Amino acid sequence: MRKLSIKETDHEDYFKTQVPEYFEVFDVRKPVQTYVEDKLKMAINELFEVRSGLEKTMTRRELISFDKVLAKYLQHDILLPKLKASVEQDYSLLQTGKGLVESAEENSNNMNAQLMKTENRQRHFNK
Repeated sequence: MRKLSIKETDHEDYFKTQVPEYFEVFDVRKPVQTYVEDKLKMAINELFEVRSGLEKTMTRRELISFDKVLAKYLQHDILLPKLKASVEQDYSLLQTGKGLVESAEENSNNMNAQLMKTENRQRHFNK
């Protein structure tokens, strides 16, 4: 089987039209290891963003004691529930999106069914 090179064309829109191996968010093709690592990096970055916001107003001693507390939050037993909550949040967002799509489809089907109904003219006919 012939392997394709990275770029076999000089077309200017080549890279804009290629489908990536996986998308960053909500893509089932994304490897599990990569997904979990990304979620863990997000949790850790959140902690360090808080630190970077506080370090401007703290003294060295306050920073040292804050880092000791931060080190406790970077342990496995603390990060694991945060990681699980993040995964559950993604799952919830996917389920919400699925519900919205199904609801829109059902609404469309109901509207089509309503349009097919005819007016009941029996009462008028009886008069």
